[in-house]
Amino acid sequence: GLDVPNVDLVIQTHPSTDLDKYVHRAGRTARAGREGTNVVFYALKEEYIVRLLEHKKGIKMQRIGPPQPIDVVRAAAADVATQLDHVHQDSIDAFMDTARDLMAERGAEVALAASLAALGGHTRKMKGRSLLSSFEGYTAVLISGE
Repeated sequence: GLDVPNVDLVIQTHPSTDLDKYVHRAGRTARAGREGTNVVFYALKEEYIVRLLEHKKGIKMQRIGPPQPIDVVRAAAADVATQLDHVHQDSIDAFMDTARDLMAERGAEVALAASLAALGGHTRKMKGRSLLSSFEGYTAVLISGE
């Protein structure tokens, strides 16, 4: 097999039904005592493979659902904030009067937050998504009986 050095992330789509192949692929991140991350995307019908891996191979999986819109926006906000470091002073000066007017009308925090949202392209109302299907406007509900 190939030995690719310094691999710290492996992404697998559709987990292999051959459990040893899955472990071998995931193990690419843990060569020479190093640690890494293995991400596997799977459909609901493939969940049994993930459960088999946990049971037969002793691998503990951390399940993470699709991100909610607020999670995506928060990540974008951090990216937008770093863009501020690259704005030339001439551009800042050109917007200064408008910035003062906005701060006077709306308050500094609201004006800045709205500006960051606009820079990040997030100007519409956020809608929740189902954690199971990721469909917008749907909610996942778990009902269990005793």
